[in-house]
Amino acid sequence: MHNRIVYVTVLGKGDEKDRDWKVEVNNNTYTVTDLANRKTSKHDLSSFSYVHNSLLKLGLKSGETTLQFMGAQNDLKFDFYYNGGKVNTMIYDETQFKHKAHMAPPAKVDHSKSIISPMPGAVVSVNVKVGQTVVDGQDLCVIEAMKM
Repeated sequence: MHNRIVYVTVLGKGDEKDRDWKVEVNNNTYTVTDLANRKTSKHDLSSFSYVHNSLLKLGLKSGETTLQFMGAQNDLKFDFYYNGGKVNTMIYDETQFKHKAHMAPPAKVDHSKSIISPMPGAVVSVNVKVGQTVVDGQDLCVIEAMKM
C-alpha cells in the first residue's frame, strides 16, 4: 500500500460517543490522527500475519499486538476483539467520510452485559450468588439446549 488515507470510526458503547480517526498509510508507516483532539501518532508495521483464521498479529516497533477479527456486516462495518473487549468499527474512504453526516447511523446494541453461549438455549439454573467468589472450572449455571 502506498499513500492511502482511510477514516475509522470506533463506535461507542452505550452512551459513549463514537470516535473518529484518520489513518494515513505510506508503505509500512501508519500515521493515526484522533480527529477530536488532533493528536497524531506514528506506527511502523514490521510484520503482519494471520493466525488460526481470525487472529491477526501485528508487529510494531512498540511490540507485538494481537486482535481477533469477528466479522464484517457490509463493506463498512468490521468487528474485532481487542484487549478483552469487542470493538465495533466503521471504515470509510475520504469521500464516504466527507458525506458520513448524511448517512443513517448504525444501530447501537450494547452487549457489555451479555454472556455468549456456545449454543442457543435457556438458563435452567444459576449455581452461584451475587458477590460469591468463584474458581476456575466451577459450574456457574446450567443451560438447556437442543443439539441435533
